[in-house]
Amino acid sequence: MTRRTRKQANRPEGRAGSTPALRGRSEREAVLTRFRQAVARMAQGQFDAELPEEGAGGELDALGQALTELGRSLTRRFDELERLNELTERLHATVRFEEALDFLFEALRPLIPFDRMGCALVRGGGAEPYRVEAAWARTLGTVVKIGRGYSAELAGSSLERLLATGEPRILEDLEEYLRTHPESASTRDMIEEGVRSSLTCPLRSRGRALGFLFFSSFRPYAYKRRHIAFCLFIAGHVSTLIEKAELYEQLMAARGELEEANARLARLASVDALTGIANRRGFDQQLRQAWRLAQRKRLPVALLMMDLDGLKPLNDRQGHLAGDAWLRRVAAILENGLLRHSDFAARYGGDEFVILLPGTDREGAAAVADRLRRDIAAAAGADGLESGTVSIGVAAYQPRREDRAETLIAAADAALYAAKAAGGNRWIANDPLPDRVPDVAG
Repeated sequence: MTRRTRKQANRPEGRAGSTPALRGRSEREAVLTRFRQAVARMAQGQFDAELPEEGAGGELDALGQALTELGRSLTRRFDELERLNELTERLHATVRFEEALDFLFEALRPLIPFDRMGCALVRGGGAEPYRVEAAWARTLGTVVKIGRGYSAELAGSSLERLLATGEPRILEDLEEYLRTHPESASTRDMIEEGVRSSLTCPLRSRGRALGFLFFSSFRPYAYKRRHIAFCLFIAGHVSTLIEKAELYEQLMAARGELEEANARLARLASVDALTGIANRRGFDQQLRQAWRLAQRKRLPVALLMMDLDGLKPLNDRQGHLAGDAWLRRVAAILENGLLRHSDFAARYGGDEFVILLPGTDREGAAAVADRLRRDIAAAAGADGLESGTVSIGVAAYQPRREDRAETLIAAADAALYAAKAAGGNRWIANDPLPDRVPDVAG
């Protein structure tokens, strides 16, 4: 046997570089280094650290497990925050109240336990008592007892106390709550829907009570204290949404009133105040539309221009009130004498009227002119007027694309002056084209 040297004899047995105590200390230092690295990664937002959970010693094992659970918890929390940020952006982009709540129903289910979600608003005030009215509800069940329009008085209810405190309420077991509050009809209805626990959050904004947000589960004890902060966060956004929806409805109502007022003003601006039929402005608008339609569909359009014979002498003899009465009577005859919805009568100015006949040729327009002339003459006789006749100029034309409506007006106006020059109480049909021979009837 080889003699060991003193140096070899003093060297510890089993040397692989250190004693067992040193090896243990080195392993713990390595584990602690991994812990420090994991914590550093967590600080940078990386929560999926791989940590030793056994074999490093009791306290170190517990620390590894705690850090691993912390990473999982932070991962869940940041996932929730990302979902909430997306949810918030979506809500701010939504105006319609029901659309936003439908979105919440789908988006919140991974974040909070519920099988039913509802929203009720506070209504009434002034002479009417305050009440809570269901505005929206969705359920995964098949029975609906509390749907849109469901209403209950607020005074004396537990919901009134919730509004006063502004604090959410958890009912862990609705069947037990009903046994101690048998007067609660809404609780009985919720139980019939299958609900066994609920989380109710008041909706308030700037000191004003808006309503309530309800989360309900089909199993008891579904809600914990940690759900309250989340519910308050959602309730704040829903309150803002309700106010925005109210403002939107008010804006739409105001817009509707403004549009209606503008329409009334437009009608008034296009109506002759004396006779009640369209005025010159209304006629111009109608003529442009009829002219474009005739150009597009290659249809004729006819125009009658009418002047009352002897209106000035009537005013001189009997006064302007009598003349105004005769103008109104003629306007009524013209409107009642138009057989088609598309035909249009207007007061052109003074004692002149116009009749627009879309889709009517020269012969058809002449027939209308002759009938109206006779009807007015007959009415004048019935009213005892010495002179109640009219002169009418008739023009009809199928316009080409390059033609203008003024061509038709000029032709009818020329025919009218010809009828007046011929003694009145007659119609004359002219044509915008010079190669047509005028028709004359009286």
